[in-house]
Amino acid sequence: MTAAAQPIAPTRSSRIPPGAIAFVVLLGSWAYTSDWLVAFALGTLMLGWRLLREGPGTPVLAVAWTYQWAQVSAGLVYMAFTGDTLDTAVDADWRPMVEIGLVAILALALGMRFGMRGVRPMAGAVESALSWRQLIMVYALATIVAAVFLELTVSFAAFAGLYQGAVFLAFGRLAVLYLLFRRLLRPKLRPGWFALVLAFEVSLGLASYFASFREVIIIAALALLEAFDRRKLSHWLIAAGIAASLGITSLVWTGIKGDFREAQDQDVALAASREHKVELVEQLAGEWFARGRPAVQASVRKTVDRLWQVYYPSFALKRVPREVAHTGGTFLLNAIVHVVTPRFFFADKDDLMSDSDKVRRYSGLNVAGAERNTSIAFGYVAESYVDFGMPLLLLPILGLGFAVGWAFKRMWRLFVHVDIATGATAISFWLAIYLFERSWDRTLGVGLTTLLFIGAAALVLDRSLVEIGALGRRGGAPAPAPAPAP
Repeated sequence: MTAAAQPIAPTRSSRIPPGAIAFVVLLGSWAYTSDWLVAFALGTLMLGWRLLREGPGTPVLAVAWTYQWAQVSAGLVYMAFTGDTLDTAVDADWRPMVEIGLVAILALALGMRFGMRGVRPMAGAVESALSWRQLIMVYALATIVAAVFLELTVSFAAFAGLYQGAVFLAFGRLAVLYLLFRRLLRPKLRPGWFALVLAFEVSLGLASYFASFREVIIIAALALLEAFDRRKLSHWLIAAGIAASLGITSLVWTGIKGDFREAQDQDVALAASREHKVELVEQLAGEWFARGRPAVQASVRKTVDRLWQVYYPSFALKRVPREVAHTGGTFLLNAIVHVVTPRFFFADKDDLMSDSDKVRRYSGLNVAGAERNTSIAFGYVAESYVDFGMPLLLLPILGLGFAVGWAFKRMWRLFVHVDIATGATAISFWLAIYLFERSWDRTLGVGLTTLLFIGAAALVLDRSLVEIGALGRRGGAPAPAPAPAP
């Protein structure tokens, strides 16, 4: 007779607590760099992700917030770990702005966390709205319509006034692209097709005047984050491919964009031909690679320096209030009034001060402006400093974060189809909050317009498909099985 099996006593988990790992990383970075600000920056990044990582769909709020963190901290981290000195650090007193910027974006994360408490998808959500064939048709149609409409607004003066509409159509196409990437990852992984679509979209972006390929790669990353399973090697390989695509294309673009744009400005035929632009990109990229390691190192420095958005704000910190007084909230108030009084209904409303004029007045730098068809901004955090100073500048940023988090929560409760909800929230909230360098009026205006445009279009599609499904069920078709809440 054998003895009865005894239950195995529970053992304490041998996994190292995340808090201990974070402490070691922060202490080690401080010891290695001899700079407490590096440890504070890394700690801010960890805390931001801990605050924002939860919620349905993909962690778009955390990813968009991380891009702001990079715009505040990229140069600091790069210089601390490489020993190289960027041009921004030579010309500007950057440390105070990094300190204020980190505290400000931490306030933004806290606000979003409070705003999104209790977020959940609509009860009885359905996983997929469109079949594979329908999704391919919608993607092809959206790509063609967006390209044609944009071409009309650029090439024909009669359509020039519709350019902003063409931009938002392009944003809507990005939401459809998210759905396509998502379907290529789940429920069945199709890595070959995923790579092919990503390569096609990146090639389209590289042939544009601006670096629009980055949004495509970010969208692919967001789709992967939603489906990511750390136990699957295939997911890690796709993540590595996306990271390599972003890194290589960013460096190549930094190395060739000057020559590429100059060629387009001087050759009208080239600017009008996508095929010729792709050929030019290939030629310039080949020449850039041929220059070897010095070209790569130069591009790395320029990329990090361009990402690091503390140059102009640092001069504003030195000038206000020593030479120019705080405004008492003028920037923020004007931005709110500008958003709630659309020009369509208030044709005689005054124009806002241009971003370049703000930088000239409050930083003392003679930057390029409308006379050169450009605009230089020092961002909503710097504008809040000019308005209120520290620590009062944190209050409107907390309010912005709370409003974003609340809108995220409310938007999720409106949808029935999980894929449409995820696509709409991923694109709209990424475009709304990812830029640290965006002024208050553009942060509020672009953010609200994007949320309304993409959210409304997605909601109409969502409810239309619900009605179509209801009609089909009344005709005898089986009801779709609801998906579990993400």
